[in-house]
Amino acid sequence: ISRGNIAFYDTASDCCGFQFGSMDTELCEARATGTHTNKYYADYANSKCSKDCKEGTGGGCSGYPEDLSTSLFDSAQLCCSNKLSWQDTVTCVANSNDVGIGGGLRAKMRS
Repeated sequence: ISRGNIAFYDTASDCCGFQFGSMDTELCEARATGTHTNKYYADYANSKCSKDCKEGTGGGCSGYPEDLSTSLFDSAQLCCSNKLSWQDTVTCVANSNDVGIGGGLRAKMRS
């Protein structure tokens, strides 16, 4: 539906698909509905992967990425290996999840 120069859509998904093609669809929908994707994105300024979840709730939650065209990943491990590959993956994942490096994390990463 269009009124003047403004287009209206039935769903956030439709709007995102038609108006914001360069933005990840899940991120666009989350921002439009006031939710988060709970996915990871490269935070180059802090040399880690940050999680798109409510800022300040722990576990690497940093809110929405500043660059809305950034790639999102299902896990810190995938984000680290794809976007911050110059770092040791175990260290990157530990930094991304705001946890220390311990035997449990190393064992989990190897499995």
